[in-house]
This record gives sequence, C-alpha cells and structure tokens, in this order.
Amino acid sequence: MRENGDEDSGEGLAGADLSDLRGVEFARRPYRQYTRDWDHDHCESCMAGFSEDAPGDLREGWTTTAEYEPGAEYTWLCDSCFGCLQEQLGLRAVEDARSVRPLGAAPAIGTAYHKPYRVHD
Repeated sequence: MRENGDEDSGEGLAGADLSDLRGVEFARRPYRQYTRDWDHDHCESCMAGFSEDAPGDLREGWTTTAEYEPGAEYTWLCDSCFGCLQEQLGLRAVEDARSVRPLGAAPAIGTAYHKPYRVHD
C-alpha cells in the first residue's frame, strides 16, 4: 500500500473505509457519465477524478460490475489504487461485458444507493 493507506484495515488513501468492497468484482472500463447531472466521479481510495472531458481527470479505470449491490459503474478505483487494494481486499478483476450498466441507468434519487451531491474544492 502507498503512504497514508493502512494495509490491514481496508482504509483507502483518503481515509475512506473500503471494507465494503471486499471480494467485489471490478472491470476495467472507460469512464461514462453516470447521468445527465452526474458528470464525474472519484477514485474511492485516493480521490483522483474521473470524467469524460475535464482536464486532468482520468478517462478510464476499474469500476464495479452489476454484481455489486449499488450497481455497475457505481464505484471507481484508479489503476494504482486497484493494484494496491486487489490483494488486500480480494478485489476480483473480470472482463464480462454483461457487467456494464445500460447507458443512462442509474439508481433513483432518494434510494439508498443514490450518490448525494458532493462539494469539491
């Protein structure tokens, strides 16, 4: 694990608890805007940005599949963090095209898995 991450706890570089990702399937994918209003995301571990067109953001990375309860392409990890966390959390790399969410499909607002608006510096 890199600096600031705890190898045994499942804690990410930004201090996030990533233990809910233990054993979860991830597929390497290009980033796609999740909804019309949800135009970027962040690596759950180091907070690196993902977007389709913002300067400096990543354009592809590792994302959850449909097997993950919140859904496909819901949680993202950059290549570096996926590599660091794969063994520690038992992350499973897959190449199953069926794991990709249908374009435009996202959790409904107000559900347990709808990501709230996040304020960025």
